[in-house]
Amino acid sequence: MDNAVRDGRVIEPNGGARVEDVRRMMDATKADARLTVAAVQAAGVKGCHAFLMAVVR
Repeated sequence: MDNAVRDGRVIEPNGGARVEDVRRMMDATKADARLTVAAVQAAGVKGCHAFLMAVVR
């Protein structure tokens, strides 16, 4: 999933509707025992970018 960290707003209590959607998706992947999940944030020329990767075991 692309844009997983939402410019850091994913950790803010009132991040908005898009942030809440990301949190629900992260909670769902965390709860699925079949998945190994990692959220990765990188900073570069274009600014911050993040994605979530899930691998089925």
